[in-house]
Amino acid sequence: MTERQHMKQDTEQDSEQPSKSQRKRDMQELRVLGEKLVQLNDEQLAPLMQRKILIAIQDCRKITKGNARKRQLQYIAKLLKGIEVNDVRTLVDRYDASSRSHLRQFHQLEKWREQLISGDYAALDDIAAHYPDLDRQYLKQLTRKSILEGEIRENEQNPNAPIQFRKIFQYLKSLADSNASNGSNPAG
Repeated sequence: MTERQHMKQDTEQDSEQPSKSQRKRDMQELRVLGEKLVQLNDEQLAPLMQRKILIAIQDCRKITKGNARKRQLQYIAKLLKGIEVNDVRTLVDRYDASSRSHLRQFHQLEKWREQLISGDYAALDDIAAHYPDLDRQYLKQLTRKSILEGEIRENEQNPNAPIQFRKIFQYLKSLADSNASNGSNPAG
């Protein structure tokens, strides 16, 4: 092979590999993903099956010094580089308040709450379809109390925040979180 052919072959191999800048951007993205994983609690991390990553995350939580923490996050990113991260991104998005899926789930829970309080009990069937662990009686009880609380508040001009109204949302959110940690898709 001539020198020119060697250079052409090297150029072709280089074009197949990402540039150094792209590799840096990819590692930065993995570091950000690792930081978000560190912020999740153990229950939220339960679906993550990679033991080494879980141990690295637990170690990172214990580290408070800046440079040591950066090195640990870099190590988590390196571990993430060795696996398919789509499932990890999905897991993080489930709990990241800025993600679309979290926002979509939040709006769906609010919509169901509004439907229940307005007397649309067909929403109960929709909720049960998404969350088989639903305690229908408990949710109906919360809904009745919320409707009653709203009527009392209107009649007496009660300035207190509607406690039952919040309890309905909290119950629906707990169902969604429990469903998410079991590996099911969030509502939406």
